[in-house]
Amino acid sequence: TQSGSIVEELEVRGEDMEGIAWHPEYETLWVVEERQREIIEYDTLGQILSRFQVDVERRNENDGLEGIAINTRNHHIFVANEKNPRRLVELDAQGNQLRKVPVDFGLDDEARGLDLSGLHYDDVHDWLWLISDEARAIFVIDPDGRPLAAFQSDVQDLEGITVLHEQQRIAAVSDDLQRLVYFDLPDPLLHLPRRVGTSTSAAR
Repeated sequence: TQSGSIVEELEVRGEDMEGIAWHPEYETLWVVEERQREIIEYDTLGQILSRFQVDVERRNENDGLEGIAINTRNHHIFVANEKNPRRLVELDAQGNQLRKVPVDFGLDDEARGLDLSGLHYDDVHDWLWLISDEARAIFVIDPDGRPLAAFQSDVQDLEGITVLHEQQRIAAVSDDLQRLVYFDLPDPLLHLPRRVGTSTSAAR
């Protein structure tokens, strides 16, 4: 629930799962495995439907895939490689890589304190929302990787993000704190989002 209570669990086989997305038309779950650089599609029973590799450079095994999002307009898949290098990769639903673009925000690729740890596709505006746990920041980019906005956060270790337009809120999850955290959704994207609360239940 949006208050952090767990209502259902699926037992799946995974080794280093870092990001998850729901495909509303296929009604499937898409998960990224960081160290394997792999995308896995599950049905709602936890059975594997498909899996494929993502071609990104391997400088460090633990600097791999962190976020995944589904473009509901064309069913393309976006994945974010954490760092070394920071990259946004776009694939079709069959796993064919369409493009790979740097996400640099005007910084060099080795910039310390900046990683990509969560990803959300905004179908209202055709934007991508990124979260960085090291920078404690939220970024908005277009599908070509061009920056549109950036907001600072005082919350540590944010690893997942989604946008709730009807509620005018951003929901994020902190790994260390095991909490859901909510921010006001800035509209237009001009000011720092104000944190409006956290859940009292742990999120796993």
